[in-house]
Amino acid sequence: MKTEQKERIKLLGLVFAVLIVLVLVIGLFIPRGEDRCEKLPMKEFKDDCYYTLARDTGNSSFCDRIAKQFTHDACITDVAAQQPGSAIDCDRLSSPSLKDQCIRSMASTTKNASYCAGLAGALERDMCYDSVARSNDDPQACAGISTDYMEMTCNNDVYTALAVETRNPSLCNKLIYNESMARIGLVDNCIFTVAKQNNDTALCAGIHSSVLLQQCMTGVVDFTVCDQMSDTDQRATCIFSLAVSTDDPSSCDRIPTPYLKDNCYYQMAAKTGDSSICSRISGENLRSACGRGG
Repeated sequence: MKTEQKERIKLLGLVFAVLIVLVLVIGLFIPRGEDRCEKLPMKEFKDDCYYTLARDTGNSSFCDRIAKQFTHDACITDVAAQQPGSAIDCDRLSSPSLKDQCIRSMASTTKNASYCAGLAGALERDMCYDSVARSNDDPQACAGISTDYMEMTCNNDVYTALAVETRNPSLCNKLIYNESMARIGLVDNCIFTVAKQNNDTALCAGIHSSVLLQQCMTGVVDFTVCDQMSDTDQRATCIFSLAVSTDDPSSCDRIPTPYLKDNCYYQMAAKTGDSSICSRISGENLRSACGRGG
């Protein structure tokens, strides 16, 4: 090997050794923990340092030392994401959109509807309560909803789901509606659903409508029986009971009573997830509530 090459190798070895010594010296003398961030010269560097420190330690209190709003909020949510199931103080977030996102996330993660109260918008709060109630089969969460129709639908859907799940048609009696005939029709349809979903005709027994009871027992939909009824209210209730047990919105067209026809469309839209059905509702308030999903 030439002398010149040997000298180069020695020089490279020396440089490498010096670098190792520098790394060791830096490791020994540069402060660790939060002190290392405080001594940084630029605010941006400090923010990045505290962000890294918070993420590495799992301690979101370091996020509060970050000056930049976006980085501060991102730090808190990032650290929280590393600790599934832990509660986040969403009020610490300065961005309204991130705060709302945090509240919705915490309500869903902890299954605690009380978080929903922290949302700024009334519709946002209502949707949050509705989501928690449905995802946890918790009718009590529906009580936080400010919109009457949405609260009623939330309550009725959750109790129907519970009745089906537990094979307990008596829970259908907890359904609510502001018109007594419509309520009876909803209760009957709930019992019908419980019997149908569980494939058990013995569960049909609590149905008030003789026509729907027959359909529940036999599986046959026969609107002609309703058409033979001379009393308009009885005929309307009969058709309503049969119509809401189907998935066909055109069945609601046969109902002679306007408020029952509107409610039939409303129930059909909720059942099928087709919001276009809402446009058939004549009542403005119910049509608006239907279009918002509750």
